[in-house]
Amino acid sequence: MPGTLSAQSKMLKKDPKAIYYSALALYLLAKYAEISTIYYTSASVGLGMRYIRLLSYAMIAVYTVLYTRFTREEIIKYMALISCVAIVSYTVHSVTLLAAFMFIFAAKDFDIYEVIRFVVVLQIITTIVIVAGCLAGIVPDWTYFISGRYRHSLGFFYPNRLSSIYFFIVIALFYLVGSGFNIIEIAGLEILNFVIFYFTNSRMAFALTTLALILFLFISVVDRMGMEISFNRKVYICLLVIIPLICIAACWIYKPSTMHLLSRINGLISNRIQMGGAALHTKPITLFGNINEWYGFGGLGYLYTQLAGEYNAVDCSFVKIFLDYGVLLWALIIIGYAMAAAYAVDRGDKYLSIAILLVFVYCMIEPNLIEIGFNPFVLCLSALVSPNAFKGRSTADAKSALLASYC
Repeated sequence: MPGTLSAQSKMLKKDPKAIYYSALALYLLAKYAEISTIYYTSASVGLGMRYIRLLSYAMIAVYTVLYTRFTREEIIKYMALISCVAIVSYTVHSVTLLAAFMFIFAAKDFDIYEVIRFVVVLQIITTIVIVAGCLAGIVPDWTYFISGRYRHSLGFFYPNRLSSIYFFIVIALFYLVGSGFNIIEIAGLEILNFVIFYFTNSRMAFALTTLALILFLFISVVDRMGMEISFNRKVYICLLVIIPLICIAACWIYKPSTMHLLSRINGLISNRIQMGGAALHTKPITLFGNINEWYGFGGLGYLYTQLAGEYNAVDCSFVKIFLDYGVLLWALIIIGYAMAAAYAVDRGDKYLSIAILLVFVYCMIEPNLIEIGFNPFVLCLSALVSPNAFKGRSTADAKSALLASYC
């Protein structure tokens, strides 16, 4: 035993990043269990996931204190940022928020490409396990009947969980592989997208994933023709800032009786503008966040027979973060993504630039902008501390490297 401990100690000294990856894997394992129906099969599962999550928090804290390298400028930024997140976490009673940002900021010492690849591999494996368990009858399939539609959750807490995860996996694969996908593989991803839509009936996720795949096909053809796609840095950054502002403004001014175009868009996206506007006008807008009660259909008929209050779920990430975590953290998140996008443009990484833009578009209608378990690109917020993670890369043999990571 002493020899084993000594060997482990030497390994960690040689490669302390193993602590980060191990902690991140445990965090994601607990996260996926919590958004699946497995979590609700017994109290022991929930308790076990809680201990795993706490272990991951302890490990990332150890990694940050002992192994994260900071310049003087970086440590000032880190202390200011983590203090802000800590205040918000205390205000909203969420240790998970603080831990998530510890993972995000610690990613500054890594190649963001490698970290996102690690997360996506875990996403794919855990998603396959949950769905396969559901099809085998091991994991419960919660079926919802809402607005005349039967919707299968396929082992997740709510049907749109799987479709949302699939969207982010597709975007991440595009970032990781670039133009390496051929038309047959893109068609295969679209067929799988349709199968998920058939069971979950998540219309907007299906439509946006389809549009993303069409875009990927176009970019792949352009790349193979030897043509270049470039971005105007200022216009691109302004676009990432404008999208959240448009979401807030559209929800705030929404009046169906006088705004016919906005009303049609609202109907198309299942009343998301209306629900966001109602929340903005009834929930307090604060600097450091607020504990808000949200009532959605997740778990209805399985955990409870009726909603504890009037349905008020907000799906727009930009509105929900604004209300839940306050104006300051909302602004920092937008700035962080804009900085990451700027670094990507500067280093010629068009795939990361496009991926972040697509994530922003999708998060106009989904609340997963800062959820590592859904959106691996949230790790790009390490840009708030340092640009070190954004190294740019060649996409040569990217597909082979991705496949090798499963072995």
